[in-house]
Amino acid sequence: HKRPFTTAKLSMSLDGKIARQHGKPIRLTGGEAQQFTHQQRKQSDAILTTAKTICLDNPLLNCRLDDGTYKKPLYILDTHLSLPISAKIFNSTESITIFHDADLSKQQKLQQHDIRFIPIKSDKKGLDLLAILKQIGQDGKIDLWIEAGGVSFQAFIKAGLLQRAFIYVAPLWLGESAQIAFTSPNPLKGAMPINTTHLGRDTCFEFKWREQ
Repeated sequence: HKRPFTTAKLSMSLDGKIARQHGKPIRLTGGEAQQFTHQQRKQSDAILTTAKTICLDNPLLNCRLDDGTYKKPLYILDTHLSLPISAKIFNSTESITIFHDADLSKQQKLQQHDIRFIPIKSDKKGLDLLAILKQIGQDGKIDLWIEAGGVSFQAFIKAGLLQRAFIYVAPLWLGESAQIAFTSPNPLKGAMPINTTHLGRDTCFEFKWREQ
C-alpha cells in the first residue's frame, strides 16, 4: 500500500482511564513498561503523536536505553497549529513534520524551529489519516510508532489504518473523574489478541488487525 506498518501504544489503569480529570497527566506504568516502549521506539523508523499529547505531557519522544540516547523523526498531527514553541521535542528529535489544516500565518510563531509543514484536508473527524500515512510512506518510513491519546488511537482503528497495538494496563484505579481511554463501545473492533507480557507490575496486551 506504500504506507508504513503502524503500531500504536496506549497506557491505562484497571478502570480504563488514561489521565486524571481534565486530562492532567499521571505516570501509569513502571520502569519495565517504559523500557519496553523505548525499545519499540528504537526499532521504528519514525514516531507519530499529536499536538494535544505534547501540550499535556511535554514528552521528549526520543529513545533512551542503556546503550545511549537516539533521536527519531517525529510526525505531529496539529490541525490548528497549536503546538507550543517551548516544547521539549524541538531539542530531542531528529526532525519534525507537522500535518495541519490551518492558515499559513499561524506558522510564523514556529518559524524559529526547523519544521516541515504539510497541509492536509480535515473534516469533523480530524485530519485525513490515510493521506498522512501515504506521505510518511513517501518519506521512506516503513515502521511507524504511534504515541497519542485514546481519540487518535480510536481514529486509526476506525479508519482501518492500524496494524498492531500494545495496551499497557497498570494496577491502578483512578476513579470516575479521570479521563476515560475509549469512547467507542467496541474500540478494538476486528483486533486479535496475540500476546500477553508481564512488564514488572504492569501487563502488556498485544493486538493485531488483519489487512484492511
